[in-house]
Amino acid sequence: MKTNHDGTVTLNAYDTWTSCVEMLQSAMNKAEQDGASNVLILMKTDGVYTRFSTKMDDVMEIIAQLEVLKYDILRRMHS
Repeated sequence: MKTNHDGTVTLNAYDTWTSCVEMLQSAMNKAEQDGASNVLILMKTDGVYTRFSTKMDDVMEIIAQLEVLKYDILRRMHS
Protein backbone atom coordinates (compact mmCIF):
# COMPACT_ATOMS: atom_id res chain seq x y z
CA MET A 1 0.00 0.00 0.00
CA LYS A 2 1.39 3.39 -1.02
CA THR A 3 0.20 6.86 -0.01
CA ASN A 4 0.58 9.28 -2.93
CA HIS A 5 1.61 12.95 -2.74
CA ASP A 6 -2.04 14.01 -3.13
CA GLY A 7 -3.20 11.89 -0.19
CA THR A 8 -4.71 9.09 -2.27
CA VAL A 9 -3.71 5.52 -1.54
CA THR A 10 -2.64 3.02 -4.18
CA LEU A 11 -2.95 -0.71 -3.62
CA ASN A 12 -1.03 -2.98 -5.96
CA ALA A 13 -1.66 -6.58 -6.95
CA TYR A 14 0.43 -7.83 -4.03
CA ASP A 15 -1.58 -6.04 -1.33
CA THR A 16 -3.76 -8.25 0.78
CA TRP A 17 -7.41 -8.02 1.76
CA THR A 18 -6.21 -6.81 5.17
CA SER A 19 -4.39 -3.86 3.56
CA CYS A 20 -7.55 -2.89 1.69
CA VAL A 21 -9.63 -3.04 4.87
CA GLU A 22 -6.99 -1.01 6.75
CA MET A 23 -7.03 1.64 4.01
CA LEU A 24 -10.83 1.89 4.11
CA GLN A 25 -10.85 2.08 7.92
CA SER A 26 -8.22 4.82 7.78
CA ALA A 27 -10.34 6.75 5.26
CA MET A 28 -13.44 6.35 7.46
CA ASN A 29 -11.53 7.62 10.52
CA LYS A 30 -10.21 10.60 8.56
CA ALA A 31 -13.71 11.39 7.30
CA GLU A 32 -15.13 11.23 10.83
CA GLN A 33 -12.36 13.41 12.30
CA ASP A 34 -12.35 16.07 9.60
CA GLY A 35 -16.04 15.93 8.68
CA ALA A 36 -15.54 14.95 5.05
CA SER A 37 -17.79 16.81 2.64
CA ASN A 38 -17.60 14.19 -0.10
CA VAL A 39 -16.63 10.53 -0.17
CA LEU A 40 -16.26 8.62 -3.42
CA ILE A 41 -15.02 5.04 -3.62
CA LEU A 42 -14.63 3.17 -6.90
CA MET A 43 -13.92 -0.52 -6.53
CA LYS A 44 -13.44 -3.23 -9.15
CA THR A 45 -14.21 -6.79 -8.17
CA ASP A 46 -14.59 -9.70 -10.54
CA GLY A 47 -14.29 -7.31 -13.48
CA VAL A 48 -17.21 -5.13 -12.36
CA TYR A 49 -16.87 -1.57 -11.08
CA THR A 50 -18.93 -0.55 -8.06
CA ARG A 51 -19.25 3.05 -6.88
CA PHE A 52 -20.04 4.19 -3.36
CA SER A 53 -20.50 7.88 -2.67
CA THR A 54 -22.06 10.49 -0.46
CA LYS A 55 -24.44 13.07 -1.89
CA MET A 56 -22.62 15.18 -4.47
CA ASP A 57 -23.32 18.88 -3.99
CA ASP A 58 -20.53 20.27 -6.20
CA VAL A 59 -20.33 18.01 -9.23
CA MET A 60 -17.72 20.16 -11.01
CA GLU A 61 -15.33 19.81 -8.07
CA ILE A 62 -15.69 16.04 -8.16
CA ILE A 63 -15.10 16.00 -11.93
CA ALA A 64 -11.93 18.05 -11.38
CA GLN A 65 -10.74 15.54 -8.76
CA LEU A 66 -11.41 12.68 -11.17
CA GLU A 67 -9.38 14.47 -13.85
CA VAL A 68 -6.44 14.76 -11.42
CA LEU A 69 -6.74 11.06 -10.59
CA LYS A 70 -6.92 10.20 -14.29
CA TYR A 71 -3.76 12.23 -14.94
CA ASP A 72 -2.00 10.46 -12.06
CA ILE A 73 -2.99 7.02 -13.36
CA LEU A 74 -1.84 7.81 -16.90
CA ARG A 75 1.46 9.24 -15.59
CA ARG A 76 2.12 6.09 -13.54
CA MET A 77 1.36 3.89 -16.57
CA HIS A 78 4.22 5.54 -18.47
CA SER A 79 6.83 5.65 -15.73
